[in-house]
Amino acid sequence: MENKENVIEITKTLKQLPNIHYPSGVIYQRIERLKAHNCLKTSELEAIYHLVESHVPSLRLQTVLRYEKLLTSVTDNVKLSLDKNHVASSCTNTTMSENINNLLNKIEEMPMEWTLVQLTPHFTPKANVEMATNKHYTTSLYISVFICGLNQPKPFCVSIEAPKDSVTGAPVELAKEIHSIFFDNKQLLLNSSKQRHFQNVSQKQQYYFQRKSIDDRLKMLVKDLSDLYLKEWKCLFMGKYINGDLENKIQERIQDFFKTELPSFNLDEKTKIIMHYLVKSCNYLKITELRRAVQSMFSEKNVQKSVAQFIRNLSEELNLFHEKRHPLILIIDDSLDIYPWEMMEILSETSVSRLPSLYLAYALYKEHKDTIKDGFKIVKKPQSGTYLINPDLDLVNMQNRIESFCNYWLPTWEGIIGARPTNEQFEKLLLSGEIFSYNGHGNGSHFFSTINVEKIRINAVVLLFGCGSTRLTRIGPQTEMSTASHVYLIACSPCTVGMLWEVTDLDTDILATEFLSYWLPNKKVHWKHLDKTKWKKGEKVEQCDSPSYDSHEPELLKALSAAKKSPQLNFYTTRAGCVARGIPVKIITK
Repeated sequence: MENKENVIEITKTLKQLPNIHYPSGVIYQRIERLKAHNCLKTSELEAIYHLVESHVPSLRLQTVLRYEKLLTSVTDNVKLSLDKNHVASSCTNTTMSENINNLLNKIEEMPMEWTLVQLTPHFTPKANVEMATNKHYTTSLYISVFICGLNQPKPFCVSIEAPKDSVTGAPVELAKEIHSIFFDNKQLLLNSSKQRHFQNVSQKQQYYFQRKSIDDRLKMLVKDLSDLYLKEWKCLFMGKYINGDLENKIQERIQDFFKTELPSFNLDEKTKIIMHYLVKSCNYLKITELRRAVQSMFSEKNVQKSVAQFIRNLSEELNLFHEKRHPLILIIDDSLDIYPWEMMEILSETSVSRLPSLYLAYALYKEHKDTIKDGFKIVKKPQSGTYLINPDLDLVNMQNRIESFCNYWLPTWEGIIGARPTNEQFEKLLLSGEIFSYNGHGNGSHFFSTINVEKIRINAVVLLFGCGSTRLTRIGPQTEMSTASHVYLIACSPCTVGMLWEVTDLDTDILATEFLSYWLPNKKVHWKHLDKTKWKKGEKVEQCDSPSYDSHEPELLKALSAAKKSPQLNFYTTRAGCVARGIPVKIITK
């Protein structure tokens, strides 16, 4: 593809393609990525526009069709789904300059607290003809960064190569490994679910040994994501500092450095902003990673040495490691969604959520604009929540645990426990509170179909504590992937929390209760102080007379991050498997 004649011919062919109204999603996706590849070096903003366009075109079309269908059935102009005018899924006869300006306007309009980092695979010829559903490719990536708000740096993009072994140079097949971990975990839990109790100590030890082996493989994969895949460019996974003056100070110090130390160097905006990120992330980078990043921007060795030393000195002087940051929204291509990006060390102290498309992030912002403050969708009545617990009637211990928790921590919530809901009941649960929690198998779509979800407007935060509840699935090799969280997104739910893969009920119950007790305020003795020995066995929680009160964490993403670090959790796969999809959410009751 890099052959000059081939590039010219491919570019010519791409320009000759007809402007199809609603083309096939996968075809459109690959055409846009090929366009991005061809123009990245000559027009970075145009390449970024094509990369943004390549994300989930079929889902955006589904959003448009749902909106148009609802227009014909709703007579009182009540808006039920995401506005089709915000998802940019239509044939356009505008110029590329207009398209880029429209994209920049959207980025400017979104909250200044937001930073969006988009992960997009390179165009892969092999994937273009692949007919096997179990084939997965670890490709090179584009990382595009969008700093929202007025008077911010323009979007920029870096291209990173597929990971290779640092010693042998052989390709590291991360995609193959993560899907292998996913399969082995599923098989182990499926086999163990067929027996109620371990037959002997040896069998129990074997089970925990296998779980630990899967945990260790997943930990190593997360390390490889950071060290072998992203390498120095993990520096871009940083949200803005809450202290805006500190951001300005870093910018000023970088400019002063070049004026005094390198006055002849023409500092362009992209180099300046990447240096900004290197200063902020210096504590997370190895010396070799920092050196490679600097080498990519400066060719002269004496300049490289001077710049690297300046970055280390400034980072140390400002003591940035514990500085609090605004949330980060990852725009993740569906083929990359199975990776637990949030578990990387550089994101360990960052509030992180996922969305499949920048356009859908913008559409969600527009739907909730009136209730967004300082970058957060505001929940004013956390006491107004609903739940559905064990609707399949076969998780008795789980039912007892979650019911006991709700009675203690969430006494004002209403819901259904140990019973199969009707469509009307499920819909009422989704619509009657500001938060909806589901604890059962999967995501509940076997009780209330995704088609039904699309027909209503959901303003509630949706919590799906079931195996693979927000996992992306593919029905064939040449199709886009889908998940239940997509339909909740179309229905305007601001955020959906769920699992990427199979998990055990006890660990999931611990995660759910730790998260909800961190996030939702209550003046009782905090849940974490109670003796839960009997509770873990499916009995009522032991009450505590100690007059201890802990303040809650109002930000959903921070509360979730804290819950995932709880020492009460047994398995790393549970911590890594729980993700948030949507925009940042915060409780403000006053």
